[in-house]
Amino acid sequence: MARRIKAMQELANEYLRAMGETEIAPDLMFEWAYQNRKWGPTQESLRKQFKQELGPALREEYYKDPQGRQVRTKLAIVRTRDGKQTSLWGDSRIMSRKKFTMNVHYRRKHIVGECFQLKTDVDSYNDNTNNGKLIPLELNFGQDVAEREIKRKSKSKAKSSRPIERVRPSRQFPSALPGSASQPAPAHL
Repeated sequence: MARRIKAMQELANEYLRAMGETEIAPDLMFEWAYQNRKWGPTQESLRKQFKQELGPALREEYYKDPQGRQVRTKLAIVRTRDGKQTSLWGDSRIMSRKKFTMNVHYRRKHIVGECFQLKTDVDSYNDNTNNGKLIPLELNFGQDVAEREIKRKSKSKAKSSRPIERVRPSRQFPSALPGSASQPAPAHL
């Protein structure tokens, strides 16, 4: 990391000399460095960016189970290989019990870590900053989870008891253009 910082400092000084400038506008320096092939993304930085985009995309894929629950489709199993932590993603509908359990333990550990940090932050605020009534913190989530489950079940019942409305294509917005076959939208839309 220190080497990359030093390289960027040297690049900034080269830019100032080459452009006859005394100040650096990052956008302009980027264009100069990129166009002159003095800087560009490395394979490792592209790999990191790819992984940063892939993780949230996989995490946000859901399906409805037979009971109508919205369930995560892809789950990560975190492993350490050759001293490096890596995630392997699998489809929750077909993964083994062992791998599903590994995901549950990892996610629970993450939640505990977040709760511990939250408690540390609240305790520090209450001890050092708070001039009024102490800010309470309840870390037993059983009641919160139960309330959400009740809401989900009541929404599910309300949806299933509504009559189904049939919508007919209007003349103004036909379902297909004249002369073209009606085709379903691509799966990615």
